[in-house]
Amino acid sequence: MNLFGRTFRYEERAEEAIRKAKVTWSNLEDILLALEWGIMHDLQVGALLNERGVRGFVFPGARSRNEPDIDVLYKEEEFRIVIHDLIFREAGAHYTGQA
Repeated sequence: MNLFGRTFRYEERAEEAIRKAKVTWSNLEDILLALEWGIMHDLQVGALLNERGVRGFVFPGARSRNEPDIDVLYKEEEFRIVIHDLIFREAGAHYTGQA
């Protein structure tokens, strides 16, 4: 995807996690588009985890919508956002907007 002149690149670990997650969550493409939109609109949404610029955050889902919580590790590069890893798990909240 290309937003505002930037693209997303998923490393192999993230691609493998997506392939496995598609078995459980049918609307994964929409969820990933929302995740990308969120990062693109706030490149520093994730806490800085190391001196190389890797950031991480939890993208919340909701069980009522069959959406997983996703742990996201990413890094902003000049014209690209690199998604290093994604960890999908059952959402902690039953409804959207609740923790």
